[in-house]
Amino acid sequence: MSEYYGPGSGDDPWAPGGEPPPAWAGDPSTASPLLALLGQMRDRPAGRLSRRLRRLRARSDQLARRDPSALPNVFAPASGAVASSAPPRRRRRRRLRVGGERFFLSLVLVTGMLLPFSGAQTRLGESAPATFDAGSAQATLYQALDALSPGDAVLVGMEYGPTAAGELDAVAGVLLRHILLRRAVPVVVSRYPVTLLRSEQMLTQLGQAGSTLVTRLQRGGGLVPNTDWFVTRFLAGDLAGLRSLSMNLRGQLARDLRGAPTGLTIRRLDEFAQVLVIAERPEDLRQWAEQIAPLAGREMLAATGQAAAPLARPWLRVALSGTISGFRDALTYDSMLQQELEVSVGPPSAPQHLRAVSLDQRIELEWDRPLSDGGSAITGYTIRHLSTPYQNWVDVPLTGGATSHTLTGLDNGTAYDIQVRARNASGDGPWSKAIMEVPRTAPSQPRSLVLVAGDGGVEVSWSAPADDGGSALIFYRLRWRTGTQEWRSADTADDVTTYSVTGLTNGEVWQFQVRGINQGGAGAWSAVATAIPVTGVVAPANAAADSQQAPAVATATPAIFLGTVRRGASELSLRDGADAAGTVLGIVNPGENVLVLLRNAAASWLFVQTNDGLRGWLPATSLELGSVDIRDVPPRAAPQPAATAEATPTPVAATSPGGAAAQAPVDTGLAERPGTILRAAERESSIHIGLALSIAIIALGALGNMGGAALRRGRRD
Repeated sequence: MSEYYGPGSGDDPWAPGGEPPPAWAGDPSTASPLLALLGQMRDRPAGRLSRRLRRLRARSDQLARRDPSALPNVFAPASGAVASSAPPRRRRRRRLRVGGERFFLSLVLVTGMLLPFSGAQTRLGESAPATFDAGSAQATLYQALDALSPGDAVLVGMEYGPTAAGELDAVAGVLLRHILLRRAVPVVVSRYPVTLLRSEQMLTQLGQAGSTLVTRLQRGGGLVPNTDWFVTRFLAGDLAGLRSLSMNLRGQLARDLRGAPTGLTIRRLDEFAQVLVIAERPEDLRQWAEQIAPLAGREMLAATGQAAAPLARPWLRVALSGTISGFRDALTYDSMLQQELEVSVGPPSAPQHLRAVSLDQRIELEWDRPLSDGGSAITGYTIRHLSTPYQNWVDVPLTGGATSHTLTGLDNGTAYDIQVRARNASGDGPWSKAIMEVPRTAPSQPRSLVLVAGDGGVEVSWSAPADDGGSALIFYRLRWRTGTQEWRSADTADDVTTYSVTGLTNGEVWQFQVRGINQGGAGAWSAVATAIPVTGVVAPANAAADSQQAPAVATATPAIFLGTVRRGASELSLRDGADAAGTVLGIVNPGENVLVLLRNAAASWLFVQTNDGLRGWLPATSLELGSVDIRDVPPRAAPQPAATAEATPTPVAATSPGGAAAQAPVDTGLAERPGTILRAAERESSIHIGLALSIAIIALGALGNMGGAALRRGRRD
């Protein structure tokens, strides 16, 4: 029987014009719907036909279960149909045939695969070389780490995750071992918390007592965490973590992975002797090259996996001075460490962070111990200082391990350059970074304390001390009292030598003292001077001109008005007090206009403001206080003070020394006043108008947008 139904099989069981089809073939008019369906599938293979029938029967059963009355059972024969009695077809089995050629080829391939392993001399791969080629990137990295000195700090970035740990742990192990064998100090950071834990475990194993590394270092005990090596907290935030490291290095290195203080006081990246990055991705190398290398002031060293090495090569000419990659380079590196590196006891590294405090003829010094003792205990330190007048270094040897000392017998006011170095059984280490400090003491007593009593107050003045103690005066402190009362005190602004004391009781004897203060401390009090305030007596004003306030004994004029320096006179000195002995603050030229702000009670001195904004006292006789046209004021005149920003619109008379009344010009409106005195108000009005216009434009734009949106919505509707 053919595998196909119908004419395509080559033997049509119900060919047209022949015998009638067998009963099992069915008649579309008398057979079930299933048999009719079979008549439409005459060209389908028997195997596919049987699978189709199974799916149809399963679907029919499913539909019949849902509603038996709605759908007929397509597999039930129609009435009058005769079931077929033909035997079931057997499907022909296909046999696997293997030709001789295929068998022979398979035998050759298997033999070729197994033959290399049949001999004892079979090599599974080429062994790593014993040394790196001269001038190669690998040799450059080895030489850079081999040039480290005891105590040098090395920043090590462990930038790989667990997926690359199988390869890069071996690379990191030999690099960390080389750093420790040079008695340098690795400081490990990472943006992978799990890698930091692995680094801590790796360093602990390398530095445990009795290990090969500790034996070569000739250490009795193991390496100490947070002393011989550091693993700091992880850098959160990917690229932001690197920026945090570069911007807040001391804070980032302050605590270790466990949260304990590290004691590291490294403040800048250029304090690291080398920067080494062990990275899984070339992207990590790029970020370190951009964020860390420029601040470190040197090219970086790098290590990567074998797969990432080709992508990291472009950085060799930009930011990397040496690289290694993969197991092969790690094996060569380890071979060189075992053959070439000689470890011996050496001198200690330089002490860290020398600090000083200046005192009277002495300087107190403190410093941090070296990062490496060179393999031998530190037996002492040597301090040297150089003073500018002598140009000769003076050595001060110290014994023991103390990290502080006080230099005595120095000259106040003289600058000293100071350095310190450590020594052990192998000799002296390098000098620390030099610092400069100046011994100083408190100033001597102020001189010539003068008191001028007034109504309820006293004007106090004095001269600067003869000796400032080697440091400039910062300010003066004045104190006063009556009888046995508690002292009252006040500090002057900067180093001015005058002060006005008010609020005193008239008729009582008041005691006054003053002393100077510099960086060395407070000097001795001056001798006591006394004064008795008297009712009705006005003392001269001595307030500072740049205090922007009126002196306590000065009276305000009824309004601000203009004055003109008399023409034909010589230059006038603008002084800080209503006294010819006051400090000169500036020069006023003849014919120049000034704003008269205040006058003293005697009307002999006027407190003015110049066109340049300077304020001070001028003799009243040097100014002409007649009416002055505002247009005569130069455009660069200083704006009116806030306390008197609103000028009165009516003329106000001010009494001049000669008894004549000085009239302030009448306000004729802003349009007629183009001078600078009222420009502040004009600018304020302009600002208000500009704000109003801006708000109006924004509102109109918003309304326009709303209207346009409404029109578009109406069109769509």
